[in-house]
Amino acid sequence: MSAKRCTLGSPCKTMESNLNMVNERKAGFSELVLTNVQGKTDKKPQAIVFRKNAKDIGLCLNFCPWCGEKIIKE
Repeated sequence: MSAKRCTLGSPCKTMESNLNMVNERKAGFSELVLTNVQGKTDKKPQAIVFRKNAKDIGLCLNFCPWCGEKIIKE
């Protein structure tokens, strides 16, 4: 049995337990979701961001530090 691996919008178990709320501006990992505000309600996860503190811009992760799976597919 293989463990669940990360994909954008569906993180692995360890990443999911460490994620903050969507677009939350505080230290730690959070999922960045872009929202189209011109009438459409498309909310698609775009990236996972790590911040050292609330004022930090954040670092966009391209792979999961726990499962090693590539998060952002090209």
